[in-house]
Amino acid sequence: IKFRTDLDKSIAQTIAERSRMRELLAGQSLVRRVHDSGANFLLVQLQGEDPGVASSLRQGLLATGRIEVKDVSSKYADSLPRLRLAVRTREDNNRLIQALESLSPMEVL
Repeated sequence: IKFRTDLDKSIAQTIAERSRMRELLAGQSLVRRVHDSGANFLLVQLQGEDPGVASSLRQGLLATGRIEVKDVSSKYADSLPRLRLAVRTREDNNRLIQALESLSPMEVL
């Protein structure tokens, strides 16, 4: 690979950001569980049992912060509310965390 050093640096940054993001998400009141991941995204199970929670949160993030996340609730047999969140740059990830903090659980749940 021609740019092996750059690739290795990018992978290391993604791993570090994924770990940091996982910790920050786990402390959010809307989050029940952040699943382990070896990829550049995190699977987040939200509080409650209504899959509409994920849809509401997705819409809230898009409306307030122009942040797109993927609602994957329907991909699981139990249909619990889940989002797939991309691990991006530190700045982008901070924007996501701040947007989550700004949304009241009452607005979403």
